[in-house]
This record gives sequence, C-alpha cells and structure tokens, in this order.
Amino acid sequence: MPISPDFISLYSQSHEVDFLECAPSGKLKTAAIGQILQKVANTHAILGGISFEDLQQNNLAWVLSKMKIEITKLPQWQDIIEIHTWIQSLEGSRSIRDFEVFLNGEKIMGISTLWVIIDTEKRRPGVMSIAHDHFDIFNSKKALKGGFSKLANGISFEQIRENTVLYSDLDMLNHVNNTKYVEWILDTVPIDKIIHEEFSEIEMIFKKEMVYGMPYAVNLHTDDSKQSTYSISSGSSTHFICNLTWK
Repeated sequence: MPISPDFISLYSQSHEVDFLECAPSGKLKTAAIGQILQKVANTHAILGGISFEDLQQNNLAWVLSKMKIEITKLPQWQDIIEIHTWIQSLEGSRSIRDFEVFLNGEKIMGISTLWVIIDTEKRRPGVMSIAHDHFDIFNSKKALKGGFSKLANGISFEQIRENTVLYSDLDMLNHVNNTKYVEWILDTVPIDKIIHEEFSEIEMIFKKEMVYGMPYAVNLHTDDSKQSTYSISSGSSTHFICNLTWK
C-alpha cells in the first residue's frame, strides 16, 4: 500500500477498554494489553506502507521475539487510554518498537517489543525488502526504565500443566499467536491471586513457534513471592519464557 498522507513517525491512537478485554476485577486483562498494542502497531504500519499485506507480497511477516511491560496501574472497563508508539531501531531483520500508555494524561505503562522478520514460506529469518526510510528512528526515546533481561539462565522448572495446541490458538500465520502463551501461563495462577493481585513488570521471550496439535507443558520456577518465571516447552525444546514481577 502507498504511504498515507496521515502517516507520522511518532504515532498515537486512543482506545476505549472494552468489556471483553476485562478480567473479573474489571481491569484490563494482561493478554489484552498485547492485543491492543498490536492493533495500534498494525495501524501505524498500514499508514507507513509496511503492513502485513505489504510484507506478504514478498512472503515476509513480522513476528514478536521479546516483550517487556512496566505497569504502574491497569485501566478499567470504559477507560479511554492513549497509546503512543514509535520505532526505536530498525536494522536488517530486527526492529524495536516502543509504546507508552496514558490514562488521563498519566503514563501508566511502558512497553518495549523486539520484532524479527521471517520468510513465511521457508519459516526462516528474512530481510526487510520494503522502503522504510520515511520512518524516523528514535534511538534515544525509550519507553522502559530498564532494558531486556536474560531470562531463565541456569534455573530449574517444575511442570505444572500439560496441554495440546488447539485451533483457537492459531493466527493468520498458522502458528500460536503470541498472546496465547500469556493466557496459558496465567491460567495456571491460583484464581484468588490472579484476581486480587497485580504485576509491576512482565517480560517475555518467544524462542520457537508452535503449531496445531503440538503437545506442550507449562513449567514454573518461583524465586520468592514477588517473582515467578514460567516456561512453555514441547519435548526437549523451550518455546517461551516469561518472568512475572508481582506488586
């Protein structure tokens, strides 16, 4: 698609928190955060002429590799939030896109995401082949207080659940959508804890894609009452790692 006359490199979009995006507490679900951010990023990419459809002309797509979210507080049902996003770096097959979420002018979340281009036919890393020089790169503008961490180095896990990838877990790339991994691990948290307590930070690494029918295990390592590290594995392969920091 051509570059829209409405395109700007530092993009913002408002969003009213919907009933279906809320947990029993009335606050925004963790998985819904990722869904909203990706909708905003997709709109920005469409305006800038580097959308999913544009990339698919060369059998390419962006896939999420890492995400870190710092949360001050969660919005509630019918709150109108403002999401700001920009590209912090874009080199070869990798790009960092940052987000800030505001409620009534107050920043309530900072998010950084690392994306990698893949060839959707070969299922291998690809290279950005669409002109993108019109995107300003904001190297010094960072949404997070800290950077990405090295998760799960040298720690052991206990298996807490087994399941199989279902049709409802898949997206248009015919693999498990990144928001599903978060749902899988949060479904293992005791209900009283997940309803009444909140996170201050969530960090995720997506290591390998998962496809329909694949068996998987959810595994847990707990350092203390404030830190929980999860992995999702299939056989001997680790596909996803997530660290939750509770308030």
